[in-house]
This record gives sequence, C-alpha cells and structure tokens, in this order.
Amino acid sequence: MIDMTTRTQSSISIGWSAHLFHVVLLALCFGFGQLACDPVLPDNGTKEKTKEATTNPDEGNTSRPEPKPTERHTPPEPNVEPRKEVPTEDIHDTSEVINEEQADAGQTTEQLPEPDQGTPDSPPAKLCGDVTFTYQGAATTVLVSGDFNGWKDSVAAGAYAMKNVSGNTWELKTNLQPGSYQYKYIVDGNWIKDPSNPKSAPDGFGGQNSVIDVPDCPKPTLKVTQHSTSNGSFTATLQFTPGQSGKGLNNISLATLDRVAVSGGSVTVNGDTVSVKLNSIPSGIHDLRLQGTDKAGEKTSILLLKIYVGVSTDWRDVTLYFAMIDRFVNGDTTNDKPLPNTPQILNYMGGDLKGLTSKIKDDYFTKLGVNAIWITWPIDNPDYSEPGMRPDGHKCGMGNNFPNMTNTAYSGFHGYWPANLNKIEEHFGTLKDLQEMVDEAHKKGIRILLDFTVNHVHKESDLWKKYKDKGFFNTPAKVCGADIGWDQAPETCWFVSYLPDLNYNNAAVRKLMLDHMVYWVKTIGADGLRVDALKHIAQVFIKQMRTRTTLEFEQTGISFYMVGETFSGLTADITKYVGKDQVQGQFDFPLNYQILKTFAKEQIGMNALDKAARKIMSDYGTDALMSTFIGNHDIARFISMASNDIYCDVWDILSNRAQSWTAPPKAPSTKSWAYAKLKLAFTYIFSLPGIPLIYYGDEIGLPGAGDPDNRRMMRFGSQLSKLEGETLTYMQTLGKARQKYEVLRRGALGPTLTATASVLVFTRTGKGGPAIIAMNRNNATSVTVNVSALGLKNGDVLSNVLGTETVTVSNNSLKISLGTQSSMILIKTP
Repeated sequence: MIDMTTRTQSSISIGWSAHLFHVVLLALCFGFGQLACDPVLPDNGTKEKTKEATTNPDEGNTSRPEPKPTERHTPPEPNVEPRKEVPTEDIHDTSEVINEEQADAGQTTEQLPEPDQGTPDSPPAKLCGDVTFTYQGAATTVLVSGDFNGWKDSVAAGAYAMKNVSGNTWELKTNLQPGSYQYKYIVDGNWIKDPSNPKSAPDGFGGQNSVIDVPDCPKPTLKVTQHSTSNGSFTATLQFTPGQSGKGLNNISLATLDRVAVSGGSVTVNGDTVSVKLNSIPSGIHDLRLQGTDKAGEKTSILLLKIYVGVSTDWRDVTLYFAMIDRFVNGDTTNDKPLPNTPQILNYMGGDLKGLTSKIKDDYFTKLGVNAIWITWPIDNPDYSEPGMRPDGHKCGMGNNFPNMTNTAYSGFHGYWPANLNKIEEHFGTLKDLQEMVDEAHKKGIRILLDFTVNHVHKESDLWKKYKDKGFFNTPAKVCGADIGWDQAPETCWFVSYLPDLNYNNAAVRKLMLDHMVYWVKTIGADGLRVDALKHIAQVFIKQMRTRTTLEFEQTGISFYMVGETFSGLTADITKYVGKDQVQGQFDFPLNYQILKTFAKEQIGMNALDKAARKIMSDYGTDALMSTFIGNHDIARFISMASNDIYCDVWDILSNRAQSWTAPPKAPSTKSWAYAKLKLAFTYIFSLPGIPLIYYGDEIGLPGAGDPDNRRMMRFGSQLSKLEGETLTYMQTLGKARQKYEVLRRGALGPTLTATASVLVFTRTGKGGPAIIAMNRNNATSVTVNVSALGLKNGDVLSNVLGTETVTVSNNSLKISLGTQSSMILIKTP
C-alpha cells in the first residue's frame, strides 16, 4: 500500500504503467528506424516468430524467489552527487521566447536539464510530499526496492528497510522525486509486488512490478473548462489553479495565435478565470499558446491549444504522406554539406525543410488529397559518418549468411541517430525553417507528425557521455541479432554499437524523454507522432506518453494521434501496444505483407487477400486506427517488386538490401503493367478503413531495392517519365475521391460481393454510401453482383468516381465491366 501526502493535498496515484559482425549488421540490418533485419512474418509466411524466454514465478512461493529486476531491466545505479531539481513540465522555454538569431541557428534557448536519478543519497531540491509504503503480513524483514534506489537487494546495497510498526504491519515513510516508479517488496528475501496496490506493469519475467506515481510540487496551471469553435470564431474558458505559493492569477503573460500576439481584448482575466474570444480566424489549423503568471511571479507551463477551422478533426479523414526530409526537395543549397568519404546514397543529398515548404505552398500535397505529413525526426545527428560495410554479393534467403563485404561509411541523413537533443539538424535547416514549414502546412489544413526517435541516442549525445554508467542506459551493450536474439530482449538490446539503448525502466529516463517530447511538440506545433521502434520500448513509457499527450495537447478535444511501428506480420504483436492507454494505432504490417503478395508479386489470389484482410481487421477491433501502406523506408520499392526487378521475396529484407549494391533496379519505363499493379494496390488501401500512407515517391512509382536504394532522391515535373506522370495523375484523382466521399473514410467495411483469384468486389457502408469497389488484376472481364442487401433500388445509377463510367441497378444487380488491370469505385449519383 502506498500513501502520498503533499503540502497542499492528499492523494494516492498509481500509474499504468563491436566487432566486425556488429558493423556488418549495420550495413545489412539497420533500417535507420526500427530494425527490420528479422521481421516476424505472418502465420502463412516462411519464418517462425522466436518466442521470448520468460518465467512465470509464483510470487508467494518462498522456495523459488522471483528473479530480481536487476538481472535484466534496471542496472544498479551508483551513488551520484546531489543534483538540481528537474521540472515536471517544459524542460525548455517554448518557441515564442526563442529569438530570431537562435531560431536561425537551429538552437533552443536552454539545454536539456540534467536528469534526476532519485538515488538515496540525492535528496530532491524541494520535497513536496511524503510517500508511505505499507505491507501487511508476518515476516522477519521487509524491504522496498525499485527504480528509486536501483533495485538493490539488501539494506547494505541500498534497499529501503520497512519498520514493523504493530503486529504484522510494516511501514516505510520516505520522500521521492516527482515521477513514476516501479517497485517490489522483498519479504524475507522473496521479491513480490505490493499486494495492496492494484496498479502494475510487466517485470519482464512473466510477473508484475507495482507502480507508483509521485506528483511534482504543485505548480500553477491553466486548464480549459469550456471551448467552442464555430464559423471562424473560437471561445474558451480556462481555470487557473494556484501552485505551491497559493497565490492567485496575476495576468496572462503570453497569448499568441500562430506565433503572433493576439489583440489585448481577446484574452481577459477575472480573478482565476480566463476568457478567450477570437474572431475571423481563417480556414486551417491554428495554434493558440497561453501562459499565465501568478501574483508570486511563478509562470504556468505554456498551454498549446489546437483550433481547427474548416478542417476535419477526425483522424479517419486523414491521408498520410511520409516525406524523408533529406531525400525530398533541395530548397536551400547553402546547407548542402555532404560528409567526406561517404557514398552518395548513404550521404546527405540536399533535401531540406525549405524544399518541403515549397511543395506545401505549391499544393503538391493538396492535389494528392494528402492532409497529414510525417516528417523525419529533425533533431541533430552526428557531424560525421559511422564506419560500416556493404555486400559484394547477393542471394535470396540470406539470413545471417553474409556475402563478401566491402568497407563503406553511413551518415545520419535519415534522422535516426539523435546526438544533440536540443538542436535542429543543420542539413535540414533551422528551427525557424521548421516552424515556417509547420505554419504553412497548417494554413493548408495539413497536420504534421514528427518521427519520434525515442529508443536510443547516438554515442555523441551528452546523455550518454554523462550518464552511461548511472542507470540511464541498458548496459553492458548487447547488440540485437548479434549478442542476443531480437525477440529475447527487445527492450534492452542495442540496434548497433554506437546507439546506446535508453533504459525506460528508470523513472528519470522516462520523465526526461517525456519532457523532451512535450517541448518539441509545443515549440514546433506538431499534431501527432510516429513512434519509432515501438516494440523496443517499455510499455510503461508508452502508457505515460499517452497520458502526457492527452493532458498537454488535447484540451480542445482534438486527438493527438500517435501511430507506432512494429515490424511484424502477426496481429498480436501489433495490438499489444494499441489501446485507450497506449498508441491509437500502428502501421499495418500484417496487411502490407498480404498486399505485396497479392498485387506486387501476384503470389496469392484476390480472394485470399480479402479473407486475410478481414481477419486482420477483426483482430484489431473497431477502436484501433491503423495506417495501411504499400511501401515504406525499410522494404524494397513496390514498383520494382511489381516489375519483377526485385529478385527475392517481398520481406526478404537482407537480400533486398544487398541488391541495393549489386543490382539496383531501374525505372520500368516500358512496363505499363507494373504501374497498373501499383494503381490497384493504392486503390485497395484508399478504399479500406484506416489511414492510408504514401511513402514519398510511391505516388509516381519511384524504383529501388531495399535500404538504402529505396531512399533515392524524389523527382518532380519534367523529371518524370510518361508512365510516372500518368501514375501521379491517377493518384491525385484517387486522393481527391477519398477526400470527397465520406463513406470511403468513415464507412464500415461492408460485405464482399464477389471474390476470385483475379477479381474482388467489396463494399463500404455508411453515410453517403454504399460504395462498391471493384478490382481486376487480370485481363478485361465483366462481373454481375447482387446488391439487394445494400439498399439500392432498380434504376439507381452509380458513377465511377475514378473515371466517367456509370452502372445502373437492374434486377437487384449490377453488371460491372472491368478493363485489364483496372478498378472502379462506384457511388450512387445524387
């Protein structure tokens, strides 16, 4: 049992909570996001999932003590000197107080504060609460051990001893730094969870750790109690709650809309109540930032409030585009500084934030029907390349049987090697460039998602340099796939030897990285996150991330969408991290595998795809909002698979990466049938529930083998071939159709009307429906389908929203004529 008493309130809060081989793995296995070297194939694939070895000890079995968390999860923390307090919120100031000179330099106003470890000899600078641990039961000794004392197993080592206060009641009163902690009791040498605490988190051994949330010292806060948006006007009421001083609200010291100060009469203060009224707000996404100051001079954290005018707030209406910044558009040649002795495909190629902004302004995304862009994590990467190797040979099913290798070097162009958490990558531009890009996107009603690289840092990071021996990292290093299996220790293994893996079983690490996330979202004005390498992160952090984003960014009722990446063909691996207390969705890898097998390689029939897709979506349930895709930055390009220019299977990751060097495919400029396959695949995912993703270049059929060849520079306009230009035009038509017809975005997946190896006709039902999606991957054919169950009447006319054809209901049926490798989306003509 735990009791926490602060100076102002009483509460109980329990939270949910290198050797050559390594270098070879970098060259072949590292996808610069989540490692996809050993993807888990679906049940009908060619590989079996490696099960994680766990134990399931009986917590009450005194003859077999539960394994100590120190054995795997949290290395013992050495004693450290007392440190300054770490604030609960806002580890930096936000963007309004970053001056223009600093913004141009890509710098923030403050550096990351030194994180607190909460060790016994490091008392917090200010103690706002007492924590009381209580155990009921007969015992000789009872100890408390957890994140807060390095999981020590004895009093001599640093565990906290509980006192027998009466009979079988044991108690410990202590102070802890603010944060969320996991812990256990050690009763006569046996590790058990707190029997009186119902909240827990997996301990990694088949058992549970108890979880306690220790609140920060009370800070003054602003909270929205009412809000309304209508016809370009926004009104809100906010309530101020005093902090530790107990002083009331003095004024609103910061009030900006889209980084511009609002007029004085727009925000008024009456005691501790704040009223906001903004009129004539143009269409788009807007960021209102507010900060209050109390009569003691203490400031609230800056509040970021999202206002959508003429833009849907429903994430089901989103079409997502992944723009890898360095490979998209070069808009500023002054930051073109490739690293020495690094091959071009592995080097910085000149893409930057100004280039991306130019395409936003040119309506490139709007014409595609895209209203959300996932961008590279823009944080600074090392200013040098890392040594690696590349293959000189190629074969399918390589596994770990590497061919001959050649030395090479890799840069951090992809953004997955965060070295300075306080700075924007200079090859991408400045903080001012980043903010301008977000603001221009918001004017167009386009959301921005940041690629949150949270599993690790680069060895150049100050976090590693200062705290590598203090429990902040999973040490000693065990490289995934080399020293230990990918699924044996997914949360603790290192991707490569120079990317130290953060220890999220340490409460101080969780707090620091949550603050880091909140700061950058507030500074930039981001609307969501793509969370990299989700299965490699402790679930306690994922749950705290959801709690924190809800608290910080959803006060106007607009969801802050987080989509995770778990490279697996098994739905159970995907759903493990999705829920009301975790991420809202994940990228749909199980469906991607089926799509590539069906459309790119034509190894399975359309009927098999339909059956598999429905099973996959059933496994996910109706609350999950997954993102469907035909390609991403870890697999070979769809067009190259479709044109038979990729020699190996769709998820033969290592082999397809080797082909990047031995036989990179050319654009299939004479193979119109390959582009037809791509159009069919996109039509399919744009017609399904979920958020369809376009990986940059797939809208034109950009070719490529595996990583890094699947990250070629994007091409536009006159650089496109005839077939590429026609494909882009088709994608614009498809994207606009999805945006126009609500049933394609929000409708339920209706019945399948017919399914054969070559033809699939399925439906979406709901407002504006039904929609009938008819697809044919073979020669021209006609199909007749019964539509009596769809509420259509004889004489009803349905139009193909992708073309000019119409079809009329007769005898409760539709006769649909499909050309070779073609599709239709039929919707009733008003």
